[in-house]
Amino acid sequence: MEENSYLKSKGLSIKDLEKQYSGRKFGELVLHHLKVQNSNQINKAITGLTETIHPMLFETTKKFLETIIYSFAKSKDFWKHDCGETLKIYTTATKVEAEKYNIKVSDDYAFDIFNLIVLSLAQRAANEPDFKNFIKKSTKKFGIF
Repeated sequence: MEENSYLKSKGLSIKDLEKQYSGRKFGELVLHHLKVQNSNQINKAITGLTETIHPMLFETTKKFLETIIYSFAKSKDFWKHDCGETLKIYTTATKVEAEKYNIKVSDDYAFDIFNLIVLSLAQRAANEPDFKNFIKKSTKKFGIF
């Protein structure tokens, strides 16, 4: 990892991305990744993003991901949540957690962690057809009860 790469910014604006993602369900974003990337591409992206995690934040990020992937993801409401709001929640949580270690991170870094969450969920869905079907059913506007 390039020294202080977590501080570097490409001019990414979380606020602009929130607006862009607003109105869509979080589950739709995860399913979109399954449509445009195969499992190998998702794995490579996850590996690349994992390599950018600040060493002091690696364990806490790993626990954060596991909680989302194996706990939060069991709720239908999780998948229906507005994607823009979800982006804001997870990027804010990333920054708050980094501050606990006296680390200031850029919007780019926080967005990378959000992407790591999205891609990790997409990878689970690619490997577990029942999980993918759960996401699909959860994001439907009208379901059969």
